[in-house]
Amino acid sequence: MPLEVQRLFWRVSRAFQISAMCFFALMAAVAAIALFFFASGFAEWPVLLVQLQSGGLVNIAPALIGAVFVLSGLLLSFMPANWRVLALENSHRSFRMRMEDVTQAYMVAHAADREGLFQMSSEFDAVRERIVYLRNHPELGELEPDVLDVAAQMSRISEDLAARYSDAKVTRAKSFLAQRRDEAAMTDARIEDALHVTRELRRLIEVVEMEESVAASRLEQLRAELDALLPNFDLAPTTPAAKASVVRLASATGRHRKTARVAK
Repeated sequence: MPLEVQRLFWRVSRAFQISAMCFFALMAAVAAIALFFFASGFAEWPVLLVQLQSGGLVNIAPALIGAVFVLSGLLLSFMPANWRVLALENSHRSFRMRMEDVTQAYMVAHAADREGLFQMSSEFDAVRERIVYLRNHPELGELEPDVLDVAAQMSRISEDLAARYSDAKVTRAKSFLAQRRDEAAMTDARIEDALHVTRELRRLIEVVEMEESVAASRLEQLRAELDALLPNFDLAPTTPAAKASVVRLASATGRHRKTARVAK
């Protein structure tokens, strides 16, 4: 609930309570004065006749006036306690409203301090600069001067905090974090692409190995069939080529030289 609505509701409730107590007090006073005049004989009792079941008439005006006086007196007996409760509520409400006003003024001054609007370095000049700013603010025109003074002093005390968490630094930090988040998102996307490529390569490798295995199996089957058919044509079966013996050139050259020397 907004602060202005709370204030209006509290004022209406307080006015209604005070009006009710004044009404009961006035009613008790009127009933007491009427009883005094009627009982002293300065005035005649009013007549308010009520017919009974037996047919007789009874004047209930004195009893009614007396009942109103007694009821008003009973209600007035609670008035001192009610006044004390109203006084406590008023004190608590005033304290709460002042604290809310101080909080509101301090938030305005702290926001301006974070924007770097205050330039005075000495404590007295800094507090006075803040008071002038708060006094000229459109939302704080109805606040009391002592409230503005307290808010200005609180803002001066938290000046280091405002400088550390200024709007420029907070904006720069947010921009840096947003950039880091974008970089993390790009890295994540690249990792996802790399994983996709890796999975695709693994699948292709498995396909190639399967095709090579199938080709080797068919080649062995073809060789077996060919070996079964070659004896019908008086041909030797297919066998792997024999490994040729390799003679080193240096060794052969040395042997020829030795043979030539013996021949001489």
